[in-house]
Amino acid sequence: MNARLFFFAMLCWCFTTAHAALIETGPGRQTSTVSAAIRQARPGDTVLVHSGIYTEGNLCIEKPLVLIGENWPVLDGNFNCEVITVKSPFVTIAGFVVRNSGRMSTIDVAGIKVLAAHHVTIEDNRIDHCNFRVY
Repeated sequence: MNARLFFFAMLCWCFTTAHAALIETGPGRQTSTVSAAIRQARPGDTVLVHSGIYTEGNLCIEKPLVLIGENWPVLDGNFNCEVITVKSPFVTIAGFVVRNSGRMSTIDVAGIKVLAAHHVTIEDNRIDHCNFRVY
């Protein structure tokens, strides 16, 4: 019984990950903004953000995905908002410069904020001038 359950779980996992797409973001790419790439992505997709400065307000991730920066793209909150908010499990964020989050006395604003999510990997990022780096 356990072997059948394990086999079924592995089969489902292989099926869902086999259809993951790569969405490239940056000048001359599939999308020019990170927010558009996140909206376009399906659960399990990878968003590859090419080098550049992206000032798009809060980037809210509400589905499992991988967000990877190539050559340290900058996600700039312009001192107005949280830069990235994660509301989904199974999210990876790596390879970015996250900077200039907003500051408020009533809300804990962060460079990257994870809200009630599990299996979130945040690695190899540089976080500068943020009220909280990762919260």
